[in-house]
Amino acid sequence: MKYLILLDEICHIIDPDKIIMGIHNNQNDFKVVIASRYHRVCYDMGLHELSLVEGLSPDDAWNMFQATVGHLLSFPQLNQSLRRG
Repeated sequence: MKYLILLDEICHIIDPDKIIMGIHNNQNDFKVVIASRYHRVCYDMGLHELSLVEGLSPDDAWNMFQATVGHLLSFPQLNQSLRRG
């Protein structure tokens, strides 16, 4: 089996072995993606590949949100409230 594990907003060092516990064996292929605002946490965890990802602009974030769940926003007041942040 193949696994992709995504961990977002990591702010403390975690033990990578605990993340993969239960899926790590010779028959499983897996990747772990860790997202953190704290570079030091990534370095201290000994992560092998680091990529800087810029955040979206407010307009781009709103457009992506609407493309994903916009069809669920049937109430104009809710739509306006979300747009204002």
